[in-house]
Amino acid sequence: GLWCLPEAEDEGEIRRSAERLYGCEIRDVQRLAVLRHSFTHFHLLITPVLVQVRKARPRAAQPGVMWLPMDEALGAALPTPVKRILRALGGSTGRQQAALFQETVQDL
Repeated sequence: GLWCLPEAEDEGEIRRSAERLYGCEIRDVQRLAVLRHSFTHFHLLITPVLVQVRKARPRAAQPGVMWLPMDEALGAALPTPVKRILRALGGSTGRQQAALFQETVQDL
């Protein structure tokens, strides 16, 4: 399956999830420009968020979660809009890392 980035509704959820699930204390949350990704029958609007971590004890809280350096994350099986976001952030710049979740697709 494909991997994806963590999702959250607001800054409070970002901060709580980062601490509880990943052992990270957030220093800053910066909303980036909205990304529009078009499919055949609809458009998806994504608001990427760049998170600066103050303290980190990166860990996977559950199976199907992993931390990767940005250059390795770009090589993972990611949806096109996620790769666009990571590339826009510079890909392999310094100590940046990405938390990735494995999406599960089930036949209905």
